[in-house]
Amino acid sequence: MLKSSALLTSIVLSTTGVLGHVPQPVSQLSPETPIAQTQSNSNSYSPLAQRINIPPPEEVSYELYSNSRYHFSVLYPNNILVPLPPPTNNDGREFISPNESIEMVAFGAHNSLDQTLEGMYNEALNAENLDVTYQRLEENWFIVSGYQGDTVVYTKVIFDERENVTDILTLDIRYDKALQPEFDRVVAEISNSFTSYQ
Repeated sequence: MLKSSALLTSIVLSTTGVLGHVPQPVSQLSPETPIAQTQSNSNSYSPLAQRINIPPPEEVSYELYSNSRYHFSVLYPNNILVPLPPPTNNDGREFISPNESIEMVAFGAHNSLDQTLEGMYNEALNAENLDVTYQRLEENWFIVSGYQGDTVVYTKVIFDERENVTDILTLDIRYDKALQPEFDRVVAEISNSFTSYQ
């Protein structure tokens, strides 16, 4: 799990392949975010999901996190994830489940290295040990999703351009593969809500 804002920023500013994944889309809640394909019956919760008390989709409660420094917001499931204390530089926020089997981080960074969206997208696709199962590149954002071992990794990056300044907004979600039947739909809701604002 990412534990410091300095490390969070390094994900954007370096060429490491932390950026994410969600396996094979079966259907879509919106044109933007796929639902991961799973082999499990979605009506029967996994033992891990039962241990961390993931509620049915209609009972998931969402709370809005807004970042005033980088002007972005995202919903997080407040009856599944708990926010960690904010970093001193206010670049984002990290959220974890009680047993740390789900980790979510949303943060911003100035594009001080003049990176391109396409360049970051290609780096994400070639991340070390990432088996990419879904990818999508649009005009000002991309999604890369896949597996790193038994972990599902899902990353969405937005290039937010305003007043001749570009900020890079990143949403990174990681969770145990066993949680896919219960948590993929929650990931779609989170991703669809991740946006910049004026």
